[in-house]
Amino acid sequence: MSQPITLPGAEAVVKSARTYVIDLIERVIWAFLGAAAAVALAAGPADCSPYRSGRALARPGWPQS
Repeated sequence: MSQPITLPGAEAVVKSARTYVIDLIERVIWAFLGAAAAVALAAGPADCSPYRSGRALARPGWPQS
């Protein structure tokens, strides 16, 4: 009446698990890189510009170089 359940071999399970882990690692890395790029884009180029003058950061009454 009931048919026996057939399970895949151990080799197929190991290959599937390996594929899952590799895919998960790729997704985590790409998510991190995407988030880092979004933060860098949101920060804007003015924050890391080598041509920034220190005058905008000077406080009133402090000596300027």
